[in-house]
Amino acid sequence: MDDFILFHHDKEYLKYCLKKIEEYLKTLKLSLNSKTQIYDIKKGFNFLGYKFFLKGKKLIVLINNQTKKRVKKKLKRLKRKDKEKYALVRASYKGYFMKADTGNFIYKARF
Repeated sequence: MDDFILFHHDKEYLKYCLKKIEEYLKTLKLSLNSKTQIYDIKKGFNFLGYKFFLKGKKLIVLINNQTKKRVKKKLKRLKRKDKEKYALVRASYKGYFMKADTGNFIYKARF
Protein backbone atom coordinates (compact mmCIF):
# COMPACT_ATOMS: atom_id res chain seq x y z
CA MET A 1 0.00 0.00 0.00
CA ASP A 2 1.34 3.42 -0.86
CA ASP A 3 -1.44 5.66 0.49
CA PHE A 4 -1.32 7.12 3.96
CA ILE A 5 -2.64 9.91 6.16
CA LEU A 6 -0.66 11.83 8.73
CA PHE A 7 -2.70 13.68 11.37
CA HIS A 8 -1.41 16.48 13.57
CA HIS A 9 -2.91 19.61 15.09
CA ASP A 10 0.01 21.84 13.99
CA LYS A 11 0.01 22.70 10.28
CA GLU A 12 3.65 23.84 10.41
CA TYR A 13 4.67 20.47 11.82
CA LEU A 14 2.84 18.74 8.97
CA LYS A 15 4.75 20.91 6.48
CA TYR A 16 7.99 19.87 8.20
CA CYS A 17 6.97 16.19 7.98
CA LEU A 18 6.07 16.56 4.31
CA LYS A 19 9.49 18.04 3.59
CA LYS A 20 11.24 15.20 5.44
CA ILE A 21 9.17 12.57 3.63
CA GLU A 22 9.99 14.16 0.26
CA GLU A 23 13.71 14.24 1.16
CA TYR A 24 13.66 10.58 2.16
CA LEU A 25 11.78 9.50 -0.94
CA LYS A 26 14.27 11.39 -3.07
CA THR A 27 17.07 9.17 -1.70
CA LEU A 28 15.06 6.20 -2.99
CA LYS A 29 14.51 7.92 -6.34
CA LEU A 30 10.78 8.16 -5.58
CA SER A 31 8.43 11.10 -5.24
CA LEU A 32 4.98 11.97 -3.95
CA ASN A 33 2.28 12.45 -6.55
CA SER A 34 0.68 15.78 -7.36
CA LYS A 35 -2.41 15.00 -5.22
CA THR A 36 -0.36 15.21 -2.00
CA GLN A 37 -1.82 17.97 0.16
CA ILE A 38 -2.25 19.22 3.68
CA TYR A 39 -5.95 19.47 4.51
CA ASP A 40 -7.85 21.15 7.30
CA ILE A 41 -9.68 18.19 8.78
CA LYS A 42 -12.45 20.46 10.06
CA LYS A 43 -13.44 21.02 6.42
CA GLY A 44 -13.16 17.31 5.68
CA PHE A 45 -11.49 15.36 2.91
CA ASN A 46 -12.00 12.18 0.89
CA PHE A 47 -9.49 9.36 1.08
CA LEU A 48 -9.79 5.81 -0.29
CA GLY A 49 -13.56 6.03 -0.58
CA TYR A 50 -14.05 7.44 2.91
CA LYS A 51 -14.93 11.00 3.94
CA PHE A 52 -13.09 12.22 7.06
CA PHE A 53 -14.01 15.28 9.11
CA LEU A 54 -14.08 16.54 12.67
CA LYS A 55 -17.32 17.17 14.53
CA GLY A 56 -16.32 18.89 17.73
CA LYS A 57 -13.40 16.78 18.90
CA LYS A 58 -14.66 13.55 17.36
CA LEU A 59 -13.31 12.18 14.09
CA ILE A 60 -16.19 11.16 11.82
CA VAL A 61 -15.55 8.64 9.05
CA LEU A 62 -18.23 8.16 6.41
CA ILE A 63 -18.40 6.38 3.08
CA ASN A 64 -18.49 8.98 0.32
CA ASN A 65 -21.52 9.02 -1.98
CA GLN A 66 -19.60 8.08 -5.11
CA THR A 67 -18.37 4.91 -3.38
CA LYS A 68 -21.91 4.03 -2.26
CA LYS A 69 -23.20 4.38 -5.83
CA ARG A 70 -20.36 2.27 -7.23
CA VAL A 71 -20.93 -0.47 -4.64
CA LYS A 72 -24.70 -0.57 -5.23
CA LYS A 73 -24.21 -0.83 -8.98
CA LYS A 74 -21.60 -3.58 -8.69
CA LEU A 75 -23.63 -5.64 -6.21
CA LYS A 76 -26.85 -5.36 -8.23
CA ARG A 77 -25.00 -6.59 -11.31
CA LEU A 78 -23.39 -9.48 -9.42
CA LYS A 79 -26.66 -10.51 -7.77
CA ARG A 80 -28.19 -11.02 -11.23
CA LYS A 81 -25.19 -12.72 -12.85
CA ASP A 82 -23.16 -14.58 -10.21
CA LYS A 83 -24.85 -15.32 -6.86
CA GLU A 84 -21.78 -17.05 -5.40
CA LYS A 85 -19.43 -14.19 -6.19
CA TYR A 86 -22.11 -11.74 -5.03
CA ALA A 87 -22.05 -13.23 -1.51
CA LEU A 88 -18.24 -13.02 -1.33
CA VAL A 89 -18.06 -9.46 -2.62
CA ARG A 90 -20.90 -8.34 -0.34
CA ALA A 91 -19.05 -9.81 2.67
CA SER A 92 -15.89 -7.99 1.60
CA TYR A 93 -17.71 -4.67 1.36
CA LYS A 94 -19.31 -5.30 4.74
CA GLY A 95 -15.80 -5.48 6.25
CA TYR A 96 -14.78 -2.31 4.40
CA PHE A 97 -17.86 -0.46 5.65
CA MET A 98 -17.24 -1.50 9.26
CA LYS A 99 -14.44 1.09 9.40
CA ALA A 100 -16.93 3.91 8.88
CA ASP A 101 -20.21 5.22 10.20
CA THR A 102 -22.33 3.89 7.36
CA GLY A 103 -25.77 4.29 8.88
CA ASN A 104 -26.21 0.56 8.17
CA PHE A 105 -25.80 1.22 4.44
CA ILE A 106 -24.93 -2.41 3.72
CA TYR A 107 -28.17 -3.58 5.37
CA LYS A 108 -30.51 -0.81 4.15
CA ALA A 109 -29.36 -0.80 0.52
CA ARG A 110 -31.54 -2.82 -1.80
CA PHE A 111 -29.22 -5.07 -3.76
